[in-house]
Order: sequence, then C-alpha cells, then structure tokens
Amino acid sequence: MDAVRNVLVRVTLANGVVGYGEAAPFEAINGENQATILAALATCRDLVVGQDATRLRRIAQTVKGVFHIQTAARAGLEMALLDALTRAWGVPLYQFLGGASDRVETDMTVPIVPPNDARRLAADIQRRGIHVVKTKASASTTTSPACTPSVRGSQRVT
Repeated sequence: MDAVRNVLVRVTLANGVVGYGEAAPFEAINGENQATILAALATCRDLVVGQDATRLRRIAQTVKGVFHIQTAARAGLEMALLDALTRAWGVPLYQFLGGASDRVETDMTVPIVPPNDARRLAADIQRRGIHVVKTKASASTTTSPACTPSVRGSQRVT
C-alpha cells in the first residue's frame, strides 16, 4: 500500500459549531474505499440533517440501519458528531471520553500467511512492544487454522 485515501467528515451544527471525523477505509478488510464512503455519506445526509445532535445514539442507530456494512463511513460521521457536540459543550473530546492517558494500547494483525511466517510475524510484533496480536481467518486449511497455534506459540507473558 503506497497511500491511504481517507475521508475527512465535517459536520456543522445548527449553532455553527463544526466537528470533524475521519473515515478510514481499507477495502481488503471492510470492503469500503473512498468512493463508497463518499457515496454513503452523501446518501445518509438526509438522515442526519435537522436531527438533534444530542441524540447521537439514535442518529447512529438510524444510520446503521441503512448503512450497516459501511462501518468506516459511520465511524467518521459519529466522530464528527461527537467532536461538534463536545466543542459546543466546551468540553474537550478526550475529556468527554474519559480523560488523558500516558499510554496507548494498540493491536497489530498477522495476515493470512503460512504458519512459520505467522509465527515470525507475531514474534516481530511483540518485540515492537505490541502485546495484542490478531490473526485473520481464511477458508484455506493450509494457512489460517494452522496459524493460530503458531501465533499462540510466539506469545510470551510480560
């Protein structure tokens, strides 16, 4: 992958406050790309405009009911709404979400590869300080199911 083609989502509340979100498609994983996100957001606009933004869960459920597959598009929209709301309330979004932390935990995924490669990749990931390692599943019995024990064997308790 040479570049990402994310989508910046901008929401303007009736009082003029603007919030931003990001929709990050990864077609190989979720089937979304920049074009599908832009189309979904354009289409769901009518579902959102004029709604009470403080009813974010209701808005999110409505949008999910129509665009249940477009997870990246929905995430970008929900983040933009949250950003706008917290700006309107004068509360930093990080504070609304529970406050600052001096630590960020992330995960990394081992792709569908032969078991020996999966073991090596999982060990490399852990050496980088990432302790949550995910694996991908495949219909191929020569790759994915055999990889789980290989990846598990690379784990160490820290």
